[in-house]
Amino acid sequence: MTGAIEKLLTETIGLDSASVGPTVVRQAVRDRMAACRITNPQTYKEHLTGSSQELQELINAVVIPETWFFRDREAFTMLARHARVHKRAQPIKVLSLPCSTGEEAYSVAMAMFDASFEAHEFKIDGVDVSSRNIATAERAIYGRNSFRGSHLEFKDRYFEAAESG
Repeated sequence: MTGAIEKLLTETIGLDSASVGPTVVRQAVRDRMAACRITNPQTYKEHLTGSSQELQELINAVVIPETWFFRDREAFTMLARHARVHKRAQPIKVLSLPCSTGEEAYSVAMAMFDASFEAHEFKIDGVDVSSRNIATAERAIYGRNSFRGSHLEFKDRYFEAAESG
């Protein structure tokens, strides 16, 4: 039955179950079935097709955010360089897709500020299939795992410690 649910996820969000691993999908389905107090996989699939809220909960359970600030530092450097060369009267628009929990989108903003752009000179849209990831990005509160690598000089310039750590 997981196969039918995987197919639904593929059709809905383009999920490639091999990219997250089939055990992740199976475990997410088991967890969500338990949360809904449904024991029959066919009943759960029917519930999924009739409930956009439950479908979103399953998507949130399947999508695993793995990101950190300036994960591919060179890409952000090149983006800022390209933006400087092609600076126009209109704001530069950047789409971060998937934006996961926001580290990439915020890295774009920091790279633009470091390249002497002002906030009105660029616009960043972050999009993700996981409403949980979007909520994390909107809160903009990050833990140690979001700050990796040896180039962390941006951390002191753009972040302050929160009471929660």
